[in-house]
Amino acid sequence: MHANTLEFTVLIADGSFLAGLLGALTGLGGGVVIVPLLALVFGVDIRYAIGASLVSVIATSSGAVKVLAMDRAMHIPFKVSTTTSNFMIGVTAAASAAIYLHRGYLDPGIAIPVMLGVLAGALLGARILPGAKVHTLRFVFNAAISLVAIEMIVQGIRGHI
Repeated sequence: MHANTLEFTVLIADGSFLAGLLGALTGLGGGVVIVPLLALVFGVDIRYAIGASLVSVIATSSGAVKVLAMDRAMHIPFKVSTTTSNFMIGVTAAASAAIYLHRGYLDPGIAIPVMLGVLAGALLGARILPGAKVHTLRFVFNAAISLVAIEMIVQGIRGHI
């Protein structure tokens, strides 16, 4: 598909919406879903996929290890862990996005639907989060992390065969 088609834009926005929703509920970064979606499904150059993901992270400020550390190791309540993670990763993403912008790796035709989709999903997730059961959130988080791990292993094996 080409980056200038309406269908491409809608599909990216829809996938980004789901990524934002997942990110708001679990503290996972949109990049966990956005980069593979853009690069593997839509064939977007990895540099532009990462650039678009960074812009979306700035808009929502979500990334996964910090949540695990705060929740499990520091015993900070899960809902507090996810919101703290949002802030911490947002600051990092802002600096990274500036570098991608300077190098010319931000394509507005990709970055804008990603940003808007992730933002809409994150806003919905933020409304759902206060009433969500922690057990359910942990299950979704663990399932998402497991799927990402499997995908990374599969891609690693394919890349080395």
